[in-house]
Amino acid sequence: MSGIAGIVCFDNRPDSMHEMQKMVGSIAHRGPDGVNCLQVGEASLVNCLLKTTPESIFEKQPLQDDESKYIITADARIDNRIELLDKIGIDKRARENIPDSRIILEAYKKWHYDCPGQLIGDYAFAIWDTRRKELFCARDHIGVRPLFYYSSDKVFIFASEINALLALPGVPNTINDRRVAEYIQLVVGNTTDTYYKNIFRLEPATILVVHKGKHFTKKYWEYNHDYTIKRKDNSEYAQEFKEIFFEAVRCRLRTISPIGCALSGGLDSSSVVCVTRKLVDISTQLHTFSYNFPFLSADQLKKIDERQYQEAILARGDYIHHPIVGHDFAPLSELAVHMEIYGQPFFFPHLYLEMQSWLIAQRNGIHVILNGLDGDLVVSHGYEHLQQLILKGRFCKFYENIKDISRRHNVAEIRLLSSFMFRPYFRDPLAQMYNFLKAKIDSDATTNSIVTEEFSRSHKVRDRNEMKFASLRSAKRCHLQNLTSPLLTDTLELFNIFAARFRVEPRSPFCDRRVMEFCYALPSDQKLKNGWSRYVLREAMQGVIPQTVKERVDKSDLSPGFIHNLILKHDQLIEDVVSHFHPYLSKIVKRNEIKKRLSLFRKHPYDCNRLYHLNLYSLVVLQQWLTQKHKAPA
Repeated sequence: MSGIAGIVCFDNRPDSMHEMQKMVGSIAHRGPDGVNCLQVGEASLVNCLLKTTPESIFEKQPLQDDESKYIITADARIDNRIELLDKIGIDKRARENIPDSRIILEAYKKWHYDCPGQLIGDYAFAIWDTRRKELFCARDHIGVRPLFYYSSDKVFIFASEINALLALPGVPNTINDRRVAEYIQLVVGNTTDTYYKNIFRLEPATILVVHKGKHFTKKYWEYNHDYTIKRKDNSEYAQEFKEIFFEAVRCRLRTISPIGCALSGGLDSSSVVCVTRKLVDISTQLHTFSYNFPFLSADQLKKIDERQYQEAILARGDYIHHPIVGHDFAPLSELAVHMEIYGQPFFFPHLYLEMQSWLIAQRNGIHVILNGLDGDLVVSHGYEHLQQLILKGRFCKFYENIKDISRRHNVAEIRLLSSFMFRPYFRDPLAQMYNFLKAKIDSDATTNSIVTEEFSRSHKVRDRNEMKFASLRSAKRCHLQNLTSPLLTDTLELFNIFAARFRVEPRSPFCDRRVMEFCYALPSDQKLKNGWSRYVLREAMQGVIPQTVKERVDKSDLSPGFIHNLILKHDQLIEDVVSHFHPYLSKIVKRNEIKKRLSLFRKHPYDCNRLYHLNLYSLVVLQQWLTQKHKAPA
């Protein structure tokens, strides 16, 4: 994981390297193995290099191709190297010394704008065509590697982190009120906007071309909605998933440093850890990182405690384990530092725990940590299969599934029937219609009523709470909505930017394009079968992970640990924020409503509306941003 930045000038300014140096100062931490700048005519490019793969030791960027006169700066790990080298026609004897940036450049020479569709991996890159005076940028399919940009009639600027753009006085830092409105509502709107009106993110699976002072974007990849995999039996589905998943993990083990793995004890992280242990040499040191909360009361501990599953994994292999006790750290104690790093508001309540694992990794010389991030979203729990059965009128099969789930989860059938039939088809639509009509009549009747009426009206807050009849969509459509959720991209960006401060590169096998495409194309009964959610993953991991983990039906909830620490260590901070809002917040948030929620949260921290502690957290983060960055009007 490296860093890139660049400036393309359209106004014939004599030298942009002075501005580039300001940008470099904001992202130099991404390049412990070298920072290099190159100016050619109107364009200045920079690369901040972190060497993590065996091929990265041959990287020399920005890289210029003598034949085509293309120049590339890339933050990339390309996983289908052999396939691409075969297609491009590179001599096998010269392949070992070819870095990923050279492969991307050769792919661009061969396929031009279509080259990103040929690439498998995590990447953000920019190529300057010195002859056409054209800039080409691209970002990977899910947005693992960030790319921010600012465009005007005089200049186009891009970088791996938003702070690099904000370092330039010519880049406006006007607040994006709409994005703030979404944040207060705990809504992730899209993968384009930032909290600054004129700074944007390049969307995942998208190219951007800048030519003669204008730019356009275009999607280069999307899921195949018409394709469904058909195999002979369950074992064939499981075996094919196993092969693809093993390859996704293997690709992410290309590293010149010790390897780390996040281990929660859940199905996803356990699968990643155990597959990693199988793929690496027995003599290879494998570090694992887990979070534990032994200080919680018994009723809260049972929601979060995964130690028995962690121990089952650790007992089966040779690991160097790093347990992290949540009580030892305060969620918001380093908020000023976190804001300085990220440059804009973020929603990451458990950041304080991740930061500890990255700090330990840095101390142990670990540059790569694999995780099970969003495996449940990618594979899918499969409950949309029940909706599919109802839509097709297969009520007997629907009831068979209800009985199976009841047996596996030890939940009463009537409760499941309520959850999967009565609620989605009767109660929820009626409740949504009631709330929608009420909001039309009463402007205060929004889903999140902490926003003032004026701000709500001017930024159409109510419109984002429109009726959504999710129950009437097919299983595949429901899965697609989860796979393309902006929340996934936001999370990957957060991991990337914060981990970079510790010279750590998070890698997520479940976010491999091949894994995601395969899971999306599966029949819905391979995601939920015989009462087992995420069926295909469980079957594929038979004999790979401990049986106790494979047969888990519960999922840990980290919120009790966060709530405990929020009350114990930040009560006064929250009180100060609520009592002394920044002027910008005072105009858009109902102070009395926030005080009411704070009071209820203090009295019943674990039992009140779970939105309340998230509201308080987001307001503290917003206050810090406004105060620290001075973006709001006085």
